Amino acid sequence: MRYLFLIFIPVIVFTGCNPPSEPSEGEQRKLDWCSTPGKTLQQLGWVWSQNREIENYSSLLSDDYHFYFDDSSVGKHLDDGYVIPSSWDKNEDIQATHNMFNGNWDISLDITNWEDYDYDPGGTEFTASMVNFRLYIWPEGPDWSELSLGSSVIAFRKIDSNWLISGWHDDEEGALGMQRAQNHP
Repeated sequence: MRYLFLIFIPVIVFTGCNPPSEPSEGEQRKLDWCSTPGKTLQQLGWVWSQNREIENYSSLLSDDYHFYFDDSSVGKHLDDGYVIPSSWDKNEDIQATHNMFNGNWDISLDITNWEDYDYDPGGTEFTASMVNFRLYIWPEGPDWSELSLGSSVIAFRKIDSNWLISGWHDDEEGALGMQRAQNHP
């Protein structure tokens, strides 16, 4: 019995001494997701357009995140009676985004100038004052489509080594917010 134990010692030692493998492409992508404000914006577009996993969207947002509607949209009544508030907290935004992701339509959110913010600005707070976007929504059939163009102000907070979105301010025409409000929590 003692000799059997001695046989397993090299197996335990050698398996514990293997160098860690390189991260897979998906794991490396997650490591790089929020290393700069620009990469966070790039991932925001990817999550909305291709991935549509609410957990991935949530991982881009700080705990104190808020989506702020444009003043021209605040107080408007939607057809279903919902009144657009001045802002949504993280939970409300995640629920509304989840509703969008689960709709019977395709979504494309292009952040057209994310590269302008692809650097580490230093410090722990940063505001991207003109993030240009194209939000295109179309159903699975040819019935209708919506296109919203504009720019948003997006605030970031550096937490550990990640630049997370702490505030997303609707563009001055309220186009993005009106699209989002249609899928309210």
